[in-house]
Amino acid sequence: MKSKIKNRNVVLAVIAIAVVGAVAVALGGSSGVEAEYETASYGLVRDIIEEEAQAASHSTRNVTVLVSGTVLKWDKDVGDTVTEGDVLAVVDTVDIDKQLTIADEELSALKYAFEDALEPNDRELIRQYEAGYNAAVIARDSAKSTYEKNTRLYEEGAVSSQTYDDSKNALNLAQEDVNSKYQALLQARKGLSEALKNKFGSEIKAKESAIEILKLQRDRHEIKSTQSGVILNRYVEAGDYVSIGQTTFEIADTGQIYFKSDILDSDIALISKGTPVVVYIDDNDTLTGSVVKVYPKAETQISDLGIEQKRVTVEIDADLMDRTILIGQELDIDFVVESRENALRIREDLTYQKDEAYHVFVEKDGKAVETKIDVGLVGDTYIEVLGGLAEGDRIIVPSDEIEPDSKVKLKE
Repeated sequence: MKSKIKNRNVVLAVIAIAVVGAVAVALGGSSGVEAEYETASYGLVRDIIEEEAQAASHSTRNVTVLVSGTVLKWDKDVGDTVTEGDVLAVVDTVDIDKQLTIADEELSALKYAFEDALEPNDRELIRQYEAGYNAAVIARDSAKSTYEKNTRLYEEGAVSSQTYDDSKNALNLAQEDVNSKYQALLQARKGLSEALKNKFGSEIKAKESAIEILKLQRDRHEIKSTQSGVILNRYVEAGDYVSIGQTTFEIADTGQIYFKSDILDSDIALISKGTPVVVYIDDNDTLTGSVVKVYPKAETQISDLGIEQKRVTVEIDADLMDRTILIGQELDIDFVVESRENALRIREDLTYQKDEAYHVFVEKDGKAVETKIDVGLVGDTYIEVLGGLAEGDRIIVPSDEIEPDSKVKLKE
């Protein structure tokens, strides 16, 4: 009999334990599902297009060689800073020097032959006029060089219009003097027959022109920088043979950095001149800029995944604020196609769509209340809320455990 009583007591104990456990579970469940939340607040909402951009310079030039020959040496290398006119490399001029020596001798022979055709008394007089004419030509060439230099500086805003006008007037006066001296020389030679004058005159003029061309070619044996900046590339080595027009150096003005980006043609309608742009140097450092040019043509490009795409190039100017940007450097950028300042907002991933409308769970009296909201601008991170929420409302982060009217316990 005692055995049966003992067994009955065991059964009752098990039942009691089960009841207590059920009560404990019920009491624990009544506290609700733990949930994270965020509050609706006012701030910036942006709609963006994410792309990449490459740094470039508004002033990048290829330096070409102006005379054929063998490169004797190069004086500037990649990364060197240069100013306009700096010698970058030197080309051998032995062949030109030989041609110039021969041409000078031929010109002297022509002039001696011309003098021999004159009367002795006329020779000295003509020499005087020739000396005056030659001096006038030298002065004219100097004035021309000054005028050309001031023209470049004036176009760059480096000299005043008065300086430019003065050099232009000086060149005009020098040319008039050359014309005058030349006419005087012609008059001094009038004792010669017309046929003789034409013969020697044309031969001397042709030889002088040939000498000037050779001198110009010799002067061009120095490959010089065509602008100030930094050398990006050097394409020649000592001993290389170069031909006229061959590219030898690439120079960029790093003070005129801008960015180029290729945009999908489906997005380009959202971008125009003046569209704001954010350039990311890194996650914690950004530049602000804007679109300054949209190219008028879409080009076919192949994506990294091998997909053919139509893309349109845009140019972007940004304030570098003393940051060092490398030519060709690729950076992430955001085109801000639309934005709202001081808008009531929540993060987009706090929402879900139901019946083609946006909904959120709002905590009220310990429950997750399903709430329909009216939205404005849907941005990259935040959504603009036009109705259905108020500042400070606690929006529950959605999870599989949250359902309409679920009891919730918000995590602090």
